[in-house]
Amino acid sequence: YDTRGHGKSAAPQGAYTLEALADDVHGLLGTLGIKETHWAGLSMGGIQTLNVGLNNLGTFRYLGIFSSGWFNQNDRQWFYDHKQDVIARMNKELKLFYWSWGGADFAKPGAVELTEYLKSKGVKLVSYENQGGHDWRVWREDLHRFAPMLFR
Repeated sequence: YDTRGHGKSAAPQGAYTLEALADDVHGLLGTLGIKETHWAGLSMGGIQTLNVGLNNLGTFRYLGIFSSGWFNQNDRQWFYDHKQDVIARMNKELKLFYWSWGGADFAKPGAVELTEYLKSKGVKLVSYENQGGHDWRVWREDLHRFAPMLFR
């Protein structure tokens, strides 16, 4: 999968929103006839994972968020205020919700806030803090921890 305007994907004119990119992913899965899958993303890809995965619970059964989350407090507050129905369904619909970040990662404050909030609402998720910042070494460790959980 290439995001619009990247790799071999077309670059149509107009604004690209995270919501539109999330719709692209869901549309692609529908075209391919994929009814259930796993999804993980790092940094901005983690935001796309949240947007597409949480808005399509049931299709995405395993979600991995690496060094990400909604970085802006207003975005997190919007999620808290408008997605209580999604939060209530997470345990039923998700087989695994994994979220990790680096100890020196700029994404850490938002990730910690979000995971603590979700846990306070009873959401079962695995969270982990790696050593390091917002870089490939942390993401390599994230993938190393996440991937085996998919096959249990």
